[in-house]
Amino acid sequence: MPNSRRTVTWLTPNRAVAAITLVGLALRLAGLDADSLWFDTAHSGVVALNPTVAEVVRGAAADYQSPLYFVLLHWWLQVSHTDLWLRLPTALLGTAVIPLTYALGRRLFGDWAGVLAALFCTLTSYQVYYSRYPRSYLLLTLLAVAAALSLYEALRRGGRQRWAVHGGAVALALYTHPYAFFLLPPLWGWALLWSLLRHRIQTLASPQPCVVGSGAFAPPPKKKRGLYFWGNTPRPPALRRAQDKQGLHPLHPRFRPPNAAAKKMRFSWPGGVTRSWAPEQLRTLVPLFLTAGITLAAYLPWLGVSWAQWGGVAAGADAWIEPVTRDTLKTIYDWMWFKTRLDYNLPLDLLLRGGRYLFSALLLAAWWWGRRRWETWYAAGLTLLPIALPLGFSIVAVPLLDPRYLVVASPFLALWVGQAVAASGTGLAGLITGRMSSVHGRGTVGLRSGSARGRQPSVGGAPTPPTEHSPLFFPGWGAGLMPLIPGSELIRRVPEAGRRCAPPVLALLLVLTNLPPLWSLYFDPAFASPDERAANAWLHERYTEGDLLLHLDYQSYLPALWYDHQRIAMGRPAPSRSHAVPCTWESLPDAWCDASPYRRSYVNLDLQPLDEALKGERHIWLTTLYNHNKPAAAAQAAQRVEQLMAGRYAVKPAAAFLGVQLFELTAR
Repeated sequence: MPNSRRTVTWLTPNRAVAAITLVGLALRLAGLDADSLWFDTAHSGVVALNPTVAEVVRGAAADYQSPLYFVLLHWWLQVSHTDLWLRLPTALLGTAVIPLTYALGRRLFGDWAGVLAALFCTLTSYQVYYSRYPRSYLLLTLLAVAAALSLYEALRRGGRQRWAVHGGAVALALYTHPYAFFLLPPLWGWALLWSLLRHRIQTLASPQPCVVGSGAFAPPPKKKRGLYFWGNTPRPPALRRAQDKQGLHPLHPRFRPPNAAAKKMRFSWPGGVTRSWAPEQLRTLVPLFLTAGITLAAYLPWLGVSWAQWGGVAAGADAWIEPVTRDTLKTIYDWMWFKTRLDYNLPLDLLLRGGRYLFSALLLAAWWWGRRRWETWYAAGLTLLPIALPLGFSIVAVPLLDPRYLVVASPFLALWVGQAVAASGTGLAGLITGRMSSVHGRGTVGLRSGSARGRQPSVGGAPTPPTEHSPLFFPGWGAGLMPLIPGSELIRRVPEAGRRCAPPVLALLLVLTNLPPLWSLYFDPAFASPDERAANAWLHERYTEGDLLLHLDYQSYLPALWYDHQRIAMGRPAPSRSHAVPCTWESLPDAWCDASPYRRSYVNLDLQPLDEALKGERHIWLTTLYNHNKPAAAAQAAQRVEQLMAGRYAVKPAAAFLGVQLFELTAR
């Protein structure tokens, strides 16, 4: 006869995460072609358009990057060279992070914790922004989540295929970005501790109670015959008397079992616990060390290049690396929640700051509730160590920190947030009643214990009391508010109401705190790139034979070079006159440097003898890029041009676009 108490709802975790993924895809594709490329993003396309894979690898090495993303982009650009097509792979990679984060969160903390983690990945503008940014950061993020998921599965279930997937994901991450090295300590360090400590005492894999004398195990001497369950959490007198009458006895927590990954093995109690656990450890230690060795060996061909790149960074060759300051720490903390501006009005600012601080406190509470679970430490380590390691290295040794690179830790923060929100209801109930009751199952927002999903551990048909190894263990047993007012119907209903209402309310708050940054991302000019595309098109409409197009530096030169190539690829004619372009950057394609159809570039124009360099040129178009978030930047750029061109050339402002100002220079 079917269970009449069981209800089936239309909102299942799989359907929820499918809808969330579609929303994430829409957010990453909306207006993807609205902004033009600027220096960093245009440089990705320029490197990828080297004619051969070997030259692409050479260009990536010259840019202090790892080659995998640029090689993949090289093949991708064989189809089209438009801005949309250049950005599309990163948008798809950012979307793929969402369901993969759900899969990892589901295994670590339960179905709905995984859904909430996917929701955070979908909405945080930190991930959305860099999912629309054609660089390697989101490929590294996707591979990091894949490596974490495959490692967890390999440790729990074993299998050569799972270890091979993990090793492949780590190797590809190392070839994607140098920051992948900071993922190795939380991944392999956690796996090493898990292997060494998890099987110290052999017990049954399942926390389900077992009948004494069944052959599975024998209880300690001088214990009563009957049924045993795990944990020594204090029990109310009525429950203790009822369980004693039924022959139900708790075991000491040091005999509690590991998760289902442990093998069912017999052990005896002759004067203590049998500690023959070395063979069981070797089942995970051997493949762990073998996988790590093979992965690092696969990286050896690139190790020399990587070492040279680190040397260049130490020498200050990478202009994007800045020393660590207090502002750097604040930027990292802010961006981990959402990449946003600071000039919101007061109500929005209070909402954003209040939500950020509330969720930060909730993360600490969730860590405390689940501090006895390996999964909690796994998520916390993957969140904090990839940030703390480069931060500490930058402080004590050589600066190498850039907040853009830390987007790799964002999905793991999402896991932590999902766990915290899903457990918030039970945590509130435990704070009020002084006890923590586990919440399980597909249809209930909560964490999943080691038992079968959808079932609460029971003994003889009665649910077991909360145990110390529960994922929602709360240390304040007996310190709650409910015992203070016995018999109060209102107080009796508060814990259940809190358990049901807290997760949805916090999930709604999570959505609301991410909407203003998303609005800014799409509509605030501060997030828009300088409009080099429109400036380039305007110039070419007015270009005549004999004109020279000049740029102050590579900030505007590289995007213009990309759009020049794009115009040629689309079949538009190039001017007949060409100018030699200095190949000061090894990442540029040689053919583009030898003879560009449009321009010659001067870097650090104020250090060049301009009169000598431009001798004989009658008509020059000059492009300047400035910080369009600073009102005085355009005027300062114009004043600089006036000073540089004083004497031989007459300078006249020609046109202005977002972040770009064009000048016309004519010989006097």
